[in-house]
Amino acid sequence: MNLPTISDKRFIPYLMVVGLLIAVLFRVISVPAWLDHPERVFLDGAPCLTSFDGYEYLRQAEQLSAGTYTANDPLRGFPDTVNNRPFPSLLSLFAAACLRLLPFHSRWIAAVLPALIGALLFPAVFLLGRQIAGTRFGLLAGLLAVCSPAFVQRSELGRFDTDCAIPAFILLAFYLANELYAPHRRKTTTLFFFFAFLLNAVLFFFWWDNAPLFAIAVFLLTLFQTQSTSSLSIQEKRKLTRLLFAVFLLATLGFVLLIGIERTHGLMIGSWKLAGQFSSLITNGIGNAFTHVAELERWPALELSARLGGHAAFGMAALVGFLAMILIRRPYRATLLSLLLLATLALFGKRFAYFAVPVYSVGLAFLLCALWDSACRWPIIARRGIYTLLSILFFTQIAVCAVFLHRNTIWPSLPPKVAEGMQVARTLTPSNALIWSWWDNGCALMYFAQRATIEDNMYNPPNLAPINALPLVLPDERAAANFIRFYAAQGLSGINRFQKETGTDGLQQLVQMLSIPPQGATAELRRLSLTPEPYWLAFLFPPRSEYPPLYLFLDYLYLPTAPVWFACGTQTASQPQGVIPLLHYFYDVAVTPERIMAREFEAEIGPGIFFQNAQSIPLSRIQIRHQKQVQDIDYHRPGLILEADPIHGWAALCSPDFHQSLFNRLFFFARTQTPHFKRIWHHPPFGQLWEITPESYSPQNGARQTTPSTCCTKR
Repeated sequence: MNLPTISDKRFIPYLMVVGLLIAVLFRVISVPAWLDHPERVFLDGAPCLTSFDGYEYLRQAEQLSAGTYTANDPLRGFPDTVNNRPFPSLLSLFAAACLRLLPFHSRWIAAVLPALIGALLFPAVFLLGRQIAGTRFGLLAGLLAVCSPAFVQRSELGRFDTDCAIPAFILLAFYLANELYAPHRRKTTTLFFFFAFLLNAVLFFFWWDNAPLFAIAVFLLTLFQTQSTSSLSIQEKRKLTRLLFAVFLLATLGFVLLIGIERTHGLMIGSWKLAGQFSSLITNGIGNAFTHVAELERWPALELSARLGGHAAFGMAALVGFLAMILIRRPYRATLLSLLLLATLALFGKRFAYFAVPVYSVGLAFLLCALWDSACRWPIIARRGIYTLLSILFFTQIAVCAVFLHRNTIWPSLPPKVAEGMQVARTLTPSNALIWSWWDNGCALMYFAQRATIEDNMYNPPNLAPINALPLVLPDERAAANFIRFYAAQGLSGINRFQKETGTDGLQQLVQMLSIPPQGATAELRRLSLTPEPYWLAFLFPPRSEYPPLYLFLDYLYLPTAPVWFACGTQTASQPQGVIPLLHYFYDVAVTPERIMAREFEAEIGPGIFFQNAQSIPLSRIQIRHQKQVQDIDYHRPGLILEADPIHGWAALCSPDFHQSLFNRLFFFARTQTPHFKRIWHHPPFGQLWEITPESYSPQNGARQTTPSTCCTKR
């Protein structure tokens, strides 16, 4: 009886199934931790997602499933009209199909789909690996790729984002291009790979909707590298390449005619601006804050190696193996160099770490296979020992990846308690309401609350971020409320018009105007030569009919992102990079009459001294929140301010500029109502929902009006 070997074609389907099962298992490795802490994961019996963008894809999927998807998005970018993309995301289309076919909650489908789609990297790596160095090499490389933490964490349970399929599309592009340019005896085989290559390119283009031009770059890169690896004659290669470019140009022309020249131009400009935005995030003065939000932090080489292989030693060994493979496997040198070129993207930000996964998996698999083959020259006893050692090393590497993932569990980006507040906002606000919040909450608010926002995770043009953050950093509540109302009524065009008429560049003059009551703004209008005065009063303080009901949503996720939104909101002509506040927040805080204590610090209330890590810091003020009042202790000296909330067990050490901000004044202090903000939902310390009551100009008598509006103009 002949037992099947690893190269036996009958055995490969079973190995494929095993590889896919292992890939899925690694992507649900967080389930035990999730079940141990359901309060951090589940809302209404379904998991929250681990990416903010996932809520936008899920909202589109629900609209597609219900047949309500439209060209214009009524909730996005208020008060401007923002068009949806020319074509819905393929991820959303796939999820919409599952919603129609499967009787599960939409968030369960969104949570499970990435794990299943991410597992498809295994057959993609296997095909390319078998093409380069055989079946055994392809299987090892495929298993190493799907177990790499750098990719598992971008395609695991709950990570409902396009990242889960991007590496598979790239590797399939290289595999299909190499097969297309390989000599075939049958024309049907060539035609199969021709259309398969084009189909993969088209699907990749529509899959990565945030950067579709990257698919074209991969398309061109694969064609370029095949010119040096193909054994076809020059005439045959030219014929194939010309045919591919002809189809590409025809497809491009058809795409332009279908969506229009203007939208095509907008797509090109948007992609260019996106690249420029990433570049500016890396180079500008507040890069540390912005790069953290955009996941463009640069990992050191050892950290990147650990993320790829679970331990830095495996990552470095993989690099050695990959470089050796480039020298040895000459027929596929161009393919390997192209993969190495794509892997360099991982050096520009941790969000691109999965581009280095093919290099890691191919390099380590080649090293293992080379050592395995070299052992054949040794005596039988030594050979068996080497085989055993290499097998142990391989399974140890897989186990190390599993341990790394278990220790670095990814939790939902939006905790259930915060998402619950967004659901409550849907019941406590009118359907035409505008909810102001920092753009991190944008997609989630549109999904859970079904209310309009001005900026979100996918619609965040650079000129909008300072406008979004400005009310949050203002110390004047009147100016903040009036500014939100002004933007809701006049939009960006209104700001531009005011700046043009006053000859100013920046928002400071506008904020100064809006900090004055309507009945007292006449003198300032005269100083700025803005006439007629009744028109400008109505322009700056619009009547209730010109803006929707206004609300403000705050939550504790503002704390870790404070350097970003505070810097945005404090940008001025003299300080274009803004102010980065000092802010440290602590949990499990206890307060006694003499001191405030936590694991990280201790503060003496009497002298007002903060102790941490053998350092003592004199405080300028300590504020302790009690049930109905705030105990304020002023030490009459400059310095930092310590805010403590013993009721909910948290504290914050901050600089005076952050202490005076609207966010801190509303979020920390125990007030339920101010002249311009009324708290209508509060779940400390997770989140708050405030109703905004700005001032409006009345043409009859110029009187102040602060009643919340109940109507909204049509968009």
